[in-house]
Amino acid sequence: FDDEDDLVFMMGDGVNQYINNRFLDQARSLHATPHSLTITPQNPSAARVWYGRMVLPPNDAYNPQVGASYGDIRRLSIEATSEGRAIPAG
Repeated sequence: FDDEDDLVFMMGDGVNQYINNRFLDQARSLHATPHSLTITPQNPSAARVWYGRMVLPPNDAYNPQVGASYGDIRRLSIEATSEGRAIPAG
């Protein structure tokens, strides 16, 4: 980064599910931004603005790794959590 304006795209775990497995050269993998992120100010008099948005796949999108739609995965996760059951995390 320098003194000019910068635009940074931070991606979540979806980058591992949708992008990294498409690279032929696995050395080029991208890394998800951690949920806890601390940015040290470079210049105390400068303003820093950020905007974040989580975008989930549509309910009818199919996840071939799980063999179910994302809507079904979300429904099962909610049911398992509300019943106190453990759910697989990936």
